[in-house]
Amino acid sequence: QERLAKEEAEAIAIQERLAKEEAEAIATQERLAKEEAEAIAIQERLIADRERRAKQEAEQKAQRLAERLRAMGISPDEI
Repeated sequence: QERLAKEEAEAIAIQERLAKEEAEAIATQERLAKEEAEAIAIQERLIADRERRAKQEAEQKAQRLAERLRAMGISPDEI
């Protein structure tokens, strides 16, 4: 009976260790998922910033072209 009690205690200790390792693995997965979400959010902001800058540059080029056309007596709205 003493041997059974010892084996049962060992089994419980193993189960507790496995439960702890599983909890740690879950915590690691949650941390990694959070970090991935943060990285995606940063990438989305960078893409939005690049798109905004590209649009601004295109608008500035269009404005410069319109000014040149006007300087040559051409109405950009009529082209």
